[in-house]
Formats: sequence, C-alpha cells, structure tokens
Amino acid sequence: MRQLPDEYFAINYLILRYIIMTRIICLLSLVLFFVGCKNEFQTITEQNEFGQKITYQIHKETGLKQGAYTLRDSAGVLLEEANYWQDTLHGERKLYTAQGLLETVETYKSGNFEGPYQSFHSNGQVKFSAAYHDGVLMGEAKSYYEDGQLKEVVQFKENVENGPFVEYHPNGNLKAKGSYFSGNHSEHGPLELFDENGDLIKKMNCEKGVCRTSWTRTDGAVSTKKI
Repeated sequence: MRQLPDEYFAINYLILRYIIMTRIICLLSLVLFFVGCKNEFQTITEQNEFGQKITYQIHKETGLKQGAYTLRDSAGVLLEEANYWQDTLHGERKLYTAQGLLETVETYKSGNFEGPYQSFHSNGQVKFSAAYHDGVLMGEAKSYYEDGQLKEVVQFKENVENGPFVEYHPNGNLKAKGSYFSGNHSEHGPLELFDENGDLIKKMNCEKGVCRTSWTRTDGAVSTKKI
C-alpha cells in the first residue's frame, strides 16, 4: 500500500482547523448579537389604579413599548396578553374573563384589526370566528353552539351582517336560509325556514327586515301577510 506523504496530513489538519474556527466564530457572533438585542429592551412592571399588575417591555433608546405585554388581576389571574411594536398593538392579543378563561383572540397590524378574530364559550369551544381586513370585519363569519356544532354562517361587510346567511339547528340540520341587508338582522329577499329534521316549513319574502309569508308546508301558497 502506498504511504501518503506527511504534507497530505498537514494540509488536511489545517483545513479541519479552519472549519472548526470558522464555526466557533459564527456561534460567538450569534451569541453576541442576541445578547446585544436583549440588552436593548427593559422589562417594566407596574400596578394600575385597580391593583392590577401590568408587565411590558420598552425599547431603551426610544422608550416605546415593544414586545410582550401582560395584565393580571390582584390575585395573579391573567386577564390579557398581547404584543406591541413601537407602542402599538401588533400581532395576537388574547383577552380572558375574570376567572382566567380565554374570551377573545384578536389580531392586529400596526394598531389596527387585521386578520383572524375569535370569541369563545366558557367551556373553551369557539363561539364566533371571522376576519378583519383593513380594520373592518369583512367576509365569511361563523358562529357555533357550546358543543362546537355550527350555528350560523353569514357574510359581513363593513362590520355588519350584509349578504347571504345559513342557520343550523343544534342537531346540525338546516334551520334558516336567506340574506341580510345592512346589518341589524334585517332580512332582505327570499327567506326559508326549516324544522329540526331539516324539512322546509315556510317561505317568506322580506324587504329590509319586513317579512311576509308566501308559502307554508301546511297551507301551501298563501296570500301575503306581514309578521
């Protein structure tokens, strides 16, 4: 077997040493970077007039809130947790009941609502789910019964119910189907109602919240009458 020259081993040793030293320098740089970033912030804890404990971070140079924020009552129960960027809400914000149960989850971008929004029943099940766009509630929203069963699907526009909706009985069968006009549960257009078995029992015609029956399962087509 041909013996490798000593120069071969010397060169490989230098290469290996260079690789190890390079990695050590990189790791040290990362450590110094994170330590430096950490030292840029200061954690503040104070008590408000209600005896609640507020904890948040500020940027030492600007004095602005930046990072995690929490609010607890005098007994230490968590009431709120959020994230700040340059003194404005940015990211996820959670609100809790006086018993410490999750109540709502909001999403912010530079101080304005932007993204998913949810509220919860006391048992932890989602109660309402929607999304904000540019600070207003827009698009499809869903509400649920306490057991998690879907209760309603409705369209929102400019923070109010406006557009098609579908409601369900607690057993999951269809309950109602129609459209809202400019919020306040003002039905507009055709409206259909269903029994707990999901069978159609009534048809109505609505105009800005005023509905008149046009058909029932028992009587068939009927003369219009205001309800």
